[in-house]
Amino acid sequence: MKHFLRLAQNLDILPLLYALHRQPWLFDADRTRTAFPGSPHAQVHDILLRFSAVPEYVTAGGVPVTDDVHESVPMPAWWALPEAHPLVFTLFAAVRGTRLGRVMITRLDPGMQIPPHIDSKAQTDYYQRFHVTLAAPQWACVFQIEEEQVEMRPGDCWSVNNAVLHGVTNDGDESRLSLICDIHSDSAP
Repeated sequence: MKHFLRLAQNLDILPLLYALHRQPWLFDADRTRTAFPGSPHAQVHDILLRFSAVPEYVTAGGVPVTDDVHESVPMPAWWALPEAHPLVFTLFAAVRGTRLGRVMITRLDPGMQIPPHIDSKAQTDYYQRFHVTLAAPQWACVFQIEEEQVEMRPGDCWSVNNAVLHGVTNDGDESRLSLICDIHSDSAP
């Protein structure tokens, strides 16, 4: 496959799933990514664990800490879901990451979709995108990148090419949950 690479299967996702079950209010607490006009993620429910630096999270005494467009900072949900940290840091180490970018948990409910779109060039030129599937209906949820399609199973970790046209359709009867990590590596091809 040209746009997908499965890196792992059978990851231990149970602690994070249980933490999400205990804290459902974390979804949509910050709608930065889903609520702007024309967002391809309008049908998604997000938990932003680390996200692009926004003023209230990057100031020290009212002075901006950074103006780096690639900087992502811990959001309140990062501290509420420490169960995500082992998955994130194991992946980071495995791909020899040098900088951790956005980390999100997304929920795509039954009958919903993320229409085909291309992510920002600034992000895709710098970061590699990884998906750890937490939950997905069998045979009914498809991730498509250009002409390729995969069915991501719970516990799988995939590297995906989000620099080209991609989208997700959930025709199943349960939600699809994915932990998304953007990682920069100086050793990446």
